Amino acid sequence: MQHCPDSGEQTKLAVLRASVPLPFPQDFLALYSRHNGFPHWLILEDTWHLLDSEMILEIYRENQDVFDDIIATEPWRAEWLPLLSNGAGDYLLLDLKTSEVGIYFHEGGEYEFAYPDLTAYFNHVAEGFRAGCYQYSEDDGMTFVQTSRMDS
Repeated sequence: MQHCPDSGEQTKLAVLRASVPLPFPQDFLALYSRHNGFPHWLILEDTWHLLDSEMILEIYRENQDVFDDIIATEPWRAEWLPLLSNGAGDYLLLDLKTSEVGIYFHEGGEYEFAYPDLTAYFNHVAEGFRAGCYQYSEDDGMTFVQTSRMDS
């Protein structure tokens, strides 16, 4: 985990901000001014990995046109910023217009509301740590040991 990113990391965040036409919520800026993604071994809620700013931008750009020729329940929106990925094409995303956090499922293009904002999501994750839903081992890193989604 990178704490207080160096100037190179700050530059990557500046590139992301300049490339997305909507303002970023303060909770996002606070998070990414301290951490540019998480290490590969930290997986939240069994599948979610926090993306770094370069990967956010890459996925954001890729998804802007991806659903032009596909019938999706909910086509990808320009205000959606992917934050976490399960590595299989689904994203926990931040809606830059509403600050809501939702889940986007790539198969069928379905969107599901998850949390009212980024702070609520990370409060939920922190509660999981306090409740013992995660354990660390040298071999596996951080593992989510509770299989059902916790209620917020």
